[in-house]
Amino acid sequence: MPDLHEASDLHEAADVPEAADVPEACGTSRLLRISAPVELVTLATLLANVGVLHLDALASVVGPLHGCAYLIVIIAAAREAASDRTAFALSAVPGIGGVIALRRLNAHLEVSAGAAIPAEPAGRRDAWGQWPRGSG
Repeated sequence: MPDLHEASDLHEAADVPEAADVPEACGTSRLLRISAPVELVTLATLLANVGVLHLDALASVVGPLHGCAYLIVIIAAAREAASDRTAFALSAVPGIGGVIALRRLNAHLEVSAGAAIPAEPAGRRDAWGQWPRGSG
């Protein structure tokens, strides 16, 4: 029967990433990853309030929160190292723009790291998955 102390020693020796290392692996800033969904949720809450609930107290709490999240998304997207004009312009779209800009920045970082580079050129293949003759 294995000793429990040996199992804990093996676990400590394993190269398991710490919780602090995980956000850096994503590439984008924590500020943008948090504020983009907050902006989307607060806008959805405001629209639901206008359409159905009509609660002044909810609007007075969620409205400024949405405004702050909107500005933070724009500023955080502009400060990203991989930010381009398109990501910055997408971040200015209310509601969904921050999430779309976040996806664009993550896709750009994956491509620059070599993860999304296709092994073969884009084009049509035949039924067996082979490239047609004379296509290259």
